[in-house]
Amino acid sequence: MQKIWQIRMTAITMGVGMIGLLIIQFNWFNNAAELEFTNFVNQVNQSLNQTSQDLESRESFQTLLNVANLEEVQTQFQNRQTNLGRNPNSLASELILNETTKKMIEDFPDSLGGVSDNESLKKLQIVLSDPFFVQSEDFSNPLIREVNRIHQLSMGERITPKTIDSLVDLNLKTTGIQRNFEFSILSGTDSLIKKINSGYFNHVHGDSINFITQLFPNDITFPKYYLTVQFKNQNSYFIQSISSLIISFFFTFSLILLGAVFSLRAVLRLQRLAEMKNDFINNMTHELKTPIATIVLAAEYLKEWSEKSNEPTLTRFSQVILEENSRMQDNVEKILNTSLLEKSDFQLKLSPVNMHEIIMSLQGNNELKLQSKNGHLELHLKAHSYLIKADKTHMINVFNNLVDNAIKYCEGEPVIEITTENNADGLVISIKDNGIGMSPNQQKRAFDKFYRVSTGDLHDVKGFGLGLSYVKFIMENHNGNIKLQSELGIGSTFKLFLPFIQPLKKP
Repeated sequence: MQKIWQIRMTAITMGVGMIGLLIIQFNWFNNAAELEFTNFVNQVNQSLNQTSQDLESRESFQTLLNVANLEEVQTQFQNRQTNLGRNPNSLASELILNETTKKMIEDFPDSLGGVSDNESLKKLQIVLSDPFFVQSEDFSNPLIREVNRIHQLSMGERITPKTIDSLVDLNLKTTGIQRNFEFSILSGTDSLIKKINSGYFNHVHGDSINFITQLFPNDITFPKYYLTVQFKNQNSYFIQSISSLIISFFFTFSLILLGAVFSLRAVLRLQRLAEMKNDFINNMTHELKTPIATIVLAAEYLKEWSEKSNEPTLTRFSQVILEENSRMQDNVEKILNTSLLEKSDFQLKLSPVNMHEIIMSLQGNNELKLQSKNGHLELHLKAHSYLIKADKTHMINVFNNLVDNAIKYCEGEPVIEITTENNADGLVISIKDNGIGMSPNQQKRAFDKFYRVSTGDLHDVKGFGLGLSYVKFIMENHNGNIKLQSELGIGSTFKLFLPFIQPLKKP
């Protein structure tokens, strides 16, 4: 049940994380689109304002050009130059067009009346080179007449659609916008102009957006006209502008989602395999118990009969059968215990336990094993409080496992020291041996299930590598812990801590 709960929590956490990532990314996309929209609006407004300024500048330039090329102005200018002793022809031959004038002719020759040579421009520069003449009535009167003539023209006569289209396109490209657009010129009395608040430069309608700017704003005597530019399919444009980000996000998100799905499927599959394995182990070990019990009865009967019949060979063989059967029974119990720990309904049967009593029973339980290797067990029971709330059966298994490992992993005569002490919180039990010890890498994996310390090429140490993992599990379920200190070739010390429930003085 606990593992299922963990899997569900993992799935829920991953799902919430995915949803959170989508929300954050959606907000980020929304902010990116809003920023893109704001930049777009600012760039278009900047372009339209520049277009309005360019139209005024070009019309002013065209006006000066027309006035300077009038026959009467040229005549008056040449008379003035002759009276001053200057030669206008030699002056004109020396004049060179400046870069600004050149650019205006190259980019918009149609706005200058189709000028294809430099003669008209040179005449203008010659006239403007004499500020006294420009301020005289000979130049200002024709200029006023030309301005009044222009004010009598309609908006369609003042500017051509080609000029507006070229200027808007150029200024948009200058700000980095390459979009198809539609434009129109509206008077101040048009219904669309009345709908647009004068404080705004754009008007959004559906999937289109309209921009507006006033034409010739400095010409106060001329009726108000406005240039409107419309961009269609704005939503697709903004989506396209961040399309690379959207594609990269969904690609990455899809990879993460697939990884999460495959991970959950793998975890669920492993969970099912683990459950099948545990069921198989439980069934197998329970089935083994019946033949083990039968073998015990048969071997005891055979041993008893052989002793009565004075058959030493049968007695020895029956004793071997009993010993090996007992070892097999121990292994079956270990496997059952380990399988039991993986069940979600595992519960300890807690009761006050005298730990010194359990430790002292270790001498009798392991006497034969110690005698077979000429070893001995030393007890140093220094603790004054040794009553612990614990599961007695599992505690007996814990200490028997540790002592059994100390005997098995000793190449010489095993010497095992068990010491008990108290600290402020509970009972500390130290189990020290003089076995083969463990390297630092081995100590990191010592409590892993199925891990066994290597003793070389020989498989002379029996077991499944389940003992220490079982010990750690039981200690942690008693709110205690176990620590390992070991040195290769010298031995190991296991320190166990268990919290006590009440002081119990040693009698």
